[in-house]
Amino acid sequence: MKRLSLIPLAAIAAIAQTKPAPVAPVPAPVAPATASAPIAPATSYASAGGTSAKAPLAPIVAELLQAHPGAPLTIDDVLLSPHSSAGQKAVTFEWANKDQVQAYVLWNNIFAAAEYSGATAPSGLTEASAGYMTSAWGAGAKIVYSDSTYDFPNSTKSATYYALNSVGIFGSMGLNGMDLFGSLKWMKPTTNNWYDYSSVAPTQDPYTLPRTDVISLAVGARQYPADGVEGLAWSGTGEFGYHYYRTIRGGGDSIPAAAFSAELRGQVGYVFLVDGINFLPGLDGGIKHYDAKSPDQLDSLWASPYASISVPVFENWTLLGGARYSITKTFNDYRKGEKSLYADATVLSGTSGSVGLRYTRNRWAVDAAVQNSFLTTGPYIISGQAPNGGFLARLGFSVNLK
Repeated sequence: MKRLSLIPLAAIAAIAQTKPAPVAPVPAPVAPATASAPIAPATSYASAGGTSAKAPLAPIVAELLQAHPGAPLTIDDVLLSPHSSAGQKAVTFEWANKDQVQAYVLWNNIFAAAEYSGATAPSGLTEASAGYMTSAWGAGAKIVYSDSTYDFPNSTKSATYYALNSVGIFGSMGLNGMDLFGSLKWMKPTTNNWYDYSSVAPTQDPYTLPRTDVISLAVGARQYPADGVEGLAWSGTGEFGYHYYRTIRGGGDSIPAAAFSAELRGQVGYVFLVDGINFLPGLDGGIKHYDAKSPDQLDSLWASPYASISVPVFENWTLLGGARYSITKTFNDYRKGEKSLYADATVLSGTSGSVGLRYTRNRWAVDAAVQNSFLTTGPYIISGQAPNGGFLARLGFSVNLK
């Protein structure tokens, strides 16, 4: 997501004061759009080319702004479009809780990232990525593996198992004002017992259980207005997968041998700049098709309108937040041509939202998201002993080393 310019009120006042007295007041309101060169450094969170001393945005900012296609680039965008982050020297660490941490390092033409999630305990998931980037193109590789701990019954002994979950490559390049990106990966769905040793008895050989392998190819493009300029932003991605089911080391099952999937996702939004406030309305949507033997066919459609906003409230402080409403329609054709085995459903997920703050000071910054349930936690806001957790949901710390 592209970085947006947040025009401080002080900058607008300074421009207004320098307007010549005899000149008509027309140039003042159009100055922010036409004189982008002097304004961009003051309104950018961080420059994609690394020319700004501002700290990069932590991944949580993208979530707070509802992943708007015209929102400012967060540091984890390097895993989608590496060339957009070339030239930066920055470090970001983000903490959600004891079960999820992630870190990013950008160093001119090299980047590295790592994330650990233990939310599926007793299984944990680790992702590691690294690559090379220039202002014209970028590429990297990513590996995902899991670790599971099994506690033996009636014993103090335990064992930890490791399994490879996914390996892939990704890259991007610029073309005619657009970012083109793509990825190719092999993976095993996380619902597969083949590697989830926590659900397997010690006497059972996990390699005799059914296994699923998926090869996925994704390609996409995006375009967004320049910093400090209002305009249309969009992004589109197509992902195609081949799913292969098998049982190894003997055993027979009725799982289909292969299946195919195709998914198209799109985003469109607009960037409004009003007195230093960034208003970002948008719409996400997509369609997914899955074709196998049982069910024969599964299709789903979804749409999600949303709006997000970024408001400078005090010096060095910015309020971020947004909300969305989602609708999903599914079609299940368990046997083609048999109406009695056809089912469809419409799911209205209701409204969801998030709110947070960003504090910047010279070359470093702190980004935080507030727990959605904090308003109902009463006195536990300070102690953090509420059933739904403490005050903050996620906290990120970033430093620009340029």
